[in-house]
Amino acid sequence: MIAVFYVLQLTESCVLLVSGNTYSHIFEKFIDFIGIKSLIITDIDSEREFHEKDDQGKVKISIKKCPVEDTKADRTSNASLKFYFKANLSTLKSGQNSLDFFKALTFKAKLLSKIKGKWTHSEQGNVLVIYQVAEENSDKVNYHARSFEDAFFHLNRQFIIDKKTSFKSLKKIKYFDDTEYDPYILAEECVGKKPSFAMEILLNSKTDTGRNDFSNWETPLYIKEGLSWLKQN
Repeated sequence: MIAVFYVLQLTESCVLLVSGNTYSHIFEKFIDFIGIKSLIITDIDSEREFHEKDDQGKVKISIKKCPVEDTKADRTSNASLKFYFKANLSTLKSGQNSLDFFKALTFKAKLLSKIKGKWTHSEQGNVLVIYQVAEENSDKVNYHARSFEDAFFHLNRQFIIDKKTSFKSLKKIKYFDDTEYDPYILAEECVGKKPSFAMEILLNSKTDTGRNDFSNWETPLYIKEGLSWLKQN
């Protein structure tokens, strides 16, 4: 909590790191109480039903994670998204699913205020909840990531390849040279320890001649948009 109030004093906005990013909603009363601009960065966490036969030939239905672009993906497992957008999700019509709802949500529609005890869309809201959106990389390939890791790999695959000996947290590093493996597979198969991976990104960052930090890799669009909003007066 000390770190939160330190940021509050400096910027009049709130940045709160929560281990396990699907649980930011447990701080919603605190966020509402302090009443300042608060940015929640989380994952879209797409899922779908899988029908699998057991040893006796009986079909077993299970819910498992999958790529956002899986044609059968129809829901999110993210508890924070379900909490903050509960009012919207309760009004979905038959045939609509929660994943399509979040994929279609505009940036402005992710702004929220707590009204009569419920988090509700408000363009003047002081809480912004952001997550992965479809984005085109330098090769003109459009992709909708499920997590930070595949969002980063989609934009910065060559950065990883060029610095592969410096990323000790990544397994199966040869996968990055093989286009058969898309960003989702890279995120699932290659990331060992996520905190170590994040630290290695920073350690391998460069400052360009214009004194711009982190100039040798791209920030995913959803994070860039969120931080730009937080920076605004």
